[in-house]
Amino acid sequence: MGLLGGFVLLSYLYLGVSALILYRVVRGWRALFDRQLTPDDAHLATSAAFFLLLPPVVALHEAGHAAAVVALGGKVLKVAFYGFMGAVWHASMGPRDDFLVALAGNLVTVLLGAAVLGWALLRPGHPVSNILRIELARQALFLELVLYPVLCLFTHGDFRVIYDFGATPLASGLTAGAHALILAVGWGWWWRRRALPRARALCGRSAFTLVEAERALARDPTDLAAQRALGLAWGRAGVPRQALAYLMPLVARGAVGAEVELAVGVALADCARPAEARAHLERAAEVPQPDLRGRALVALAGVRLALGEHEAARQAAQEALRLRLTEPGLQADLRAILARLG
Repeated sequence: MGLLGGFVLLSYLYLGVSALILYRVVRGWRALFDRQLTPDDAHLATSAAFFLLLPPVVALHEAGHAAAVVALGGKVLKVAFYGFMGAVWHASMGPRDDFLVALAGNLVTVLLGAAVLGWALLRPGHPVSNILRIELARQALFLELVLYPVLCLFTHGDFRVIYDFGATPLASGLTAGAHALILAVGWGWWWRRRALPRARALCGRSAFTLVEAERALARDPTDLAAQRALGLAWGRAGVPRQALAYLMPLVARGAVGAEVELAVGVALADCARPAEARAHLERAAEVPQPDLRGRALVALAGVRLALGEHEAARQAAQEALRLRLTEPGLQADLRAILARLG
């Protein structure tokens, strides 16, 4: 069995897993789309994106090839579809037209992936829906722009035709340049630095508050409650710059409360601005609520340590220690600070 036959067999095995995933989605539909996002929900949604939504993208990929053959006056001889891979056979129509046919299906996948990703980021909804769309786009673009070109080094495929520089030097060169630009700018800069923090937030528990607050703020840009909720949601999602963008205007108005002071202080510390963070965390640490005060004291100890105020950091850490914090993440942060203090 050749490499191609092995992938066909693997596709059939994947179709069997897809049936199991479909059963789990149908059976747990209500729990999947309720107001509680559990780790199992997120895992099932990620699996569903690959096993249930990716095959239609593959089908559209092959339809793109077939449509290009017909549009260029050729004849489709045979079409095969195995769920996770497929093929379109046609008689050679010359280097230029063969290049266009090979490019067409892959262009369909890239455009679909980009469109679904944009839809998810710009019009988010329930976190499970966000996971489905973001994972589908991410998987489709990775398979198309990275994995498939690599596989074509070892077996016949579209990219053997697309990058046949001997037959179509100009077209292949321009396509290679566009391909490299998408990877360098689209993935290396835009996705990793710009889109990924938002994508993670939309796929987590903060998504409910974040989406609702964004919608409220879109309806009324003067809605301070929505602005506060949005800033706190970004803070909980670990995106400090976005949190500050919404919370700092509230701080400038005054009387924001300890929760906002804590979120601003933590965000400033995460942005390597400890001197500014200290005052906000000191105010947040004055509240009587043990959980909020504990978080503020741990963050304050870290900030004072970063500023070289070792004795003040030790005092904040010891005060937090007396509160008997139960949150695992806070306990780990406190232990790390105490270890650094000696």
